[in-house]
Amino acid sequence: MRQFGEMEKLQKEFGAEVAFVFVYTKEAHPDDGPESRAEAGATGGWRMKNNPVKIDNHKNYEERVKAARELKSAGKQHWRVLVDDMDSSVQTAFGKLPNSAYLISPLGRVAGKWAWVSAEPIRLKLKAEKSLKPWTVADDRLLPLRACTSGSWLSYTVAGQKERVTFEQCSAQSVTRNGTRIELKTYEGPDRAKPVTKTLKVNGVDLPCYVLTQDLIETWICLWLPGDGVAQVIEDGKPVRTLQDAGFEAGKSILKPYEPEKWKAK
Repeated sequence: MRQFGEMEKLQKEFGAEVAFVFVYTKEAHPDDGPESRAEAGATGGWRMKNNPVKIDNHKNYEERVKAARELKSAGKQHWRVLVDDMDSSVQTAFGKLPNSAYLISPLGRVAGKWAWVSAEPIRLKLKAEKSLKPWTVADDRLLPLRACTSGSWLSYTVAGQKERVTFEQCSAQSVTRNGTRIELKTYEGPDRAKPVTKTLKVNGVDLPCYVLTQDLIETWICLWLPGDGVAQVIEDGKPVRTLQDAGFEAGKSILKPYEPEKWKAK
């Protein structure tokens, strides 16, 4: 809690370029925890005397979410607060430290890490970074392929005929699309483009798209989709490639309207 004020200043200073995310996990100093630090678990959990925050160990995920909401209202109103699972999977993946911080660059590189949150070294690192704003597909059209998964597919109508695009052997270095290998090189574009956004409805699903225009050809890309995310291609104002279906696994479509489950009283 002590760092909230300084980190809030950082958020105000760099918030236009950096997304600040607070991951709430196992309570570091639960009011019902052991008095000795030696008796605490690997991810923290001992009682701190005179702690103004009174939160007991979370017995279930609902209690953890409730505590996170109270935490957000106490000092993270302008932050995105995420809640770790009861196994503390996120905290464990990032080193089991109770108050660490990470800076992830626009291309996914860990640009900085701190075992204990302290605003000033983070500020110096942010100022030293050449680019803080996340790249978009308007800058790098291969950006969606960097998160591609093997077996994902896109189905289109092209000139009245059905066509399927399948992605194989996806890795950080390359992606194979219908047998053609695409190299994924580090993007180092000097200029930033302002993307145009539109919505495309496919199978009753509204897909938010970036619309990229070059030589009178519009390419609509949706980051919800697998592969390169191409949802539609328009030439001279006429659609020449239109998405019909898509999936991350063979035979399993992801383009279905959301229908909440109806709970039945037992």
